[in-house]
Amino acid sequence: MRNVNVFLCFVLLCYWSIGTKFLYFAPYSLTTNLDVGLSCNVDLNDRSLSQPFIFVMFGTRAFLPLILNWLCNTLLFSGIHNRTVIIVDDYFSSNALSSYNVGLCMTSKLHLNHTGFHYNTFGYWQLVQQRVRIIEYLTALKIPILLFEPDALWVRNPLEDDELMNAEEDLVGFNDDGNFGFGWLRLTTSESVHALMQAVRIQFDKQLQNVVNLDYNHPLSMAGEQHVMVNLLKNRKKEAGFSNITTRMLTECKYLSGKWYDGGRGGNGESVRKKCNGFPVVINNNWIVGNEAKIARAKRWGHWFLPDDLNGTCGSTRFLEGAMYRMRHSIKTAKPFNGPPRQDECPLC
Repeated sequence: MRNVNVFLCFVLLCYWSIGTKFLYFAPYSLTTNLDVGLSCNVDLNDRSLSQPFIFVMFGTRAFLPLILNWLCNTLLFSGIHNRTVIIVDDYFSSNALSSYNVGLCMTSKLHLNHTGFHYNTFGYWQLVQQRVRIIEYLTALKIPILLFEPDALWVRNPLEDDELMNAEEDLVGFNDDGNFGFGWLRLTTSESVHALMQAVRIQFDKQLQNVVNLDYNHPLSMAGEQHVMVNLLKNRKKEAGFSNITTRMLTECKYLSGKWYDGGRGGNGESVRKKCNGFPVVINNNWIVGNEAKIARAKRWGHWFLPDDLNGTCGSTRFLEGAMYRMRHSIKTAKPFNGPPRQDECPLC
């Protein structure tokens, strides 16, 4: 396991939620008619924050350990946290993250009262649907964003990668088994990008429009947002709104998929590690199912930065430097820190 002319009217209200101050934006878009109910403690239109883009992560309470681990993984990287916005759907997560120097947004459109859903369940796709709507909304606001997943390992600071930073294409993403991956996706403010994300949202909504009265844990198989986007890009010449969208796929060995790892659904990863034998920028922890499996694999490889005994804080600089050394050593040797995967590491794989 980022623009048609838009008139936006905002109603600004301030309130406090469990120690975290949020500005509430109630948007009314003449183009998308989307109200995604975002409450943020930063101004997403602040160009000092969004140039050249804002890092945007979506999270739930179930993802909280992975989010905290990413915060510790990147704490020593310059310029990352203060240009990152984490979008959550519950007060518990917002409170747990409030001590970090990141922007926080909460969506009021989901009231699922959940601690996580399995992949391919109705509740899981409800969460993805809201994510897709927020992405369209951000592109309508002409906010440049880079979408990423909380399970990803950041080996180097992407702000120091010229390929990423100097890319001029509308859509820039990583190579996920030959297709653009949704887990590392830079989107500019172009009209083509907004038209594409609007089309992704419309097609995704159509899949769910006749699905009603299901329990959130009810199994439901459907095309995910990445699959929808990839198919739209393949047929872009038929779409007036984004027929001329420009794209770039980043160098595979710098922005890796979870096929670099062993375990999961991506094989043993040996051929990828042999091919990409340097230090990448990012390794996505996908091609594996379930948060517990992602965490187990990260810990086994020495790619875990969150101390077990400090209640969600990152520990000392010395501790983090040691964790970074352990991580780099595992990549240099292409060997996991704690041996091969156990048979029960990923029960759903």
